[in-house]
Amino acid sequence: MKTVIVGDIHGRTVWKDILEKEHPDKMVFLGDYVSTHEGISSQQQINNLKNILALKEQSPEQFILLRGNHDMQHLGYQWASCSSLDLYVLNFMSNIDVKNRFLDCTQWIYEMESGNQRILCSHAGVTQVWMNNCNFHSVTDINKQPPSELFAFSPDSPYDGCGDSITQPCTWVRPMSLRENAIPGYTQIVGHTPVLFFDRPRKCKTQETDDDVWLCDTLQEKGYLVIEDNLVEPRTLKNEAHP
Repeated sequence: MKTVIVGDIHGRTVWKDILEKEHPDKMVFLGDYVSTHEGISSQQQINNLKNILALKEQSPEQFILLRGNHDMQHLGYQWASCSSLDLYVLNFMSNIDVKNRFLDCTQWIYEMESGNQRILCSHAGVTQVWMNNCNFHSVTDINKQPPSELFAFSPDSPYDGCGDSITQPCTWVRPMSLRENAIPGYTQIVGHTPVLFFDRPRKCKTQETDDDVWLCDTLQEKGYLVIEDNLVEPRTLKNEAHP
């Protein structure tokens, strides 16, 4: 069983090169399909999103699509306001038919096992404090939730302007707070926070339980993760052109 995990898309089409190279049994997208940081046009972002949704609809078991904070913003939820709002993309994604299609194709988290590892994929990570605040008894409760303010920016102080609080949801929490308060017993794989000065995903440890956390927002440098034969391996494409 070979699983490929790719980080934040933000309009990039490099996922096609990864899919062609790896031919995985399963491919997990960590969310943020829109909101470019690289000058990719609104229409290109929309076309790319359409292609990803079509993949999911054609092969629902092979492709797992998670939700990011920028996706929620462009679906038109006021509580999901964040940076890099694209009005053209907002007009497209907030259309009721597109919105329902997106929500039908996506989920908040994805849980899997590899050998003796329990692996939890989400856009930003799952903390124990957030779980407790939401009265969730297990991670399986998360995907039962419709979009709501439970997934909104939730700082624990006025000094948190970017998501670095253990109260932040699985669409917003930053690595330092995730490492401080991650739910125990899982290897977590997250996007959301770009890994600077690295060309592939980077592993760190939680502070209390010593569980692994993989930071996988590395598509700008063509980095991604492969899980196969009970191993989690960071990889990267080289010399491949993409937007």
